[in-house]
Amino acid sequence: MQNTDIKNTDKPQDISEAARKKKVNLDIELYKKNWSDLCEKGYSSKLIVKNVPIKGLGVFADRDYKALEVLDYFHCIISGWRSKYIGDPQYRRYAYWSLCDCDACKEHGARGLILLGAGSVINSAATEAEGNIEIVKIISSRLAVAVARRDIIAGEEIVTWHGQDYYDGWCAPRYTQATETKKEEAKKQTLQALI
Repeated sequence: MQNTDIKNTDKPQDISEAARKKKVNLDIELYKKNWSDLCEKGYSSKLIVKNVPIKGLGVFADRDYKALEVLDYFHCIISGWRSKYIGDPQYRRYAYWSLCDCDACKEHGARGLILLGAGSVINSAATEAEGNIEIVKIISSRLAVAVARRDIIAGEEIVTWHGQDYYDGWCAPRYTQATETKKEEAKKQTLQALI
C-alpha cells in the first residue's frame, strides 16, 4: 500500500505533521522487525556523541538523513514505577515518558523509559519546531526509535522536543547561568585590560 501523503523525492521534504505521524504509526511493526533483525545480526550505531558547550554531551548525525528515515534504535529500561510516584530528579530528567489511554496511565501516570546508548544523551531542542527527530516509543519491545522529522545534514546535532516544562526546568536555567558566567568573565577581562 503506497502512502500518497508523503512524496518520495531527493529534494528536502516538508511533511505535514499529520502525514508524519500517520507514517510513523504505520511503521511501528517494521521498526520492531528491523530491531529484531539487527539484534540477531549485530550492529553498531554510527551516531556521534561528543561534548556540547553548556549542554554537556550531545548526539550528532554521522551522515545526511532524509525526513522519516530511521537514525537509530535504542534498547530501553522500562521503569516499574509510574510518573506519579517517581521523585528522583535525575531519573525524571533522563526518562522518556509514554502515556496512553489505558486505565493504569490515567490513574498512575506515564511509564518511564531510559534509552540506552546514544539515546540517553540526546538533547532537547529550544522549541518544538527546532526538534529534528521524534522518539517513537515501543514499550512492548523495550525499544525506542529515532526518526527524522525533517532532512538532517551530517554533523548537525540531533535534538528532540521534550516539552516546555522540561525545557523551562532543565535547559533554560543552564543557558541563563552560562550567559551570566560569560558576562562576568567579560567584565573581568575588561577590568584586566584597563589595569
